[in-house]
Amino acid sequence: MKKISVVLSVVVALVLGLAGGYFWGYARGGAAVTTSYAPKIAALATFFPPAPSSTLSLSGQVESINGSIVTINARPFTRNPFAAGGFLVSREATVTSATKITKQAQIDPTVFRQEIQAYNMTRPSGPSSTTAIALPTPFTETNISLSDIKVGDMIAVTASSNIMSAASFTATTVQDETQL
Repeated sequence: MKKISVVLSVVVALVLGLAGGYFWGYARGGAAVTTSYAPKIAALATFFPPAPSSTLSLSGQVESINGSIVTINARPFTRNPFAAGGFLVSREATVTSATKITKQAQIDPTVFRQEIQAYNMTRPSGPSSTTAIALPTPFTETNISLSDIKVGDMIAVTASSNIMSAASFTATTVQDETQL
């Protein structure tokens, strides 16, 4: 009986020692790698423009719609893959009766080309011209309702205040960017 308890104690001590050593070594190794790569990551980060300090809009894919709250999987504000955290990926936009909800559809390229040619023929020339003629756009904008937006759609959302780090906000405009 005493022999079994000694063997069992040795096995438990061995397992605890191996597990503790593994995790202690893993942590030291991870810290060493992080330290050695930090200067390289800092040097690479200079190739990417910095993220803005504030923004009024974001775009992303609709994760869910719960009543008047649209949850968006937002795109990051920077293309830097080494950027430190702080960016909330999932955002909640509250849609109110004052929120303008639209969908853009691309017009026929032939029609757009004709509109551009007509614009070029009729636009005023010279800096002294005071007549303003609207430049043709390649999209038509249609008002839609929140029920027309589906999970998986790509949308752009605008707010009236800085939403850079806001987890939820009230949307002033929602634009469905999903192609038909």
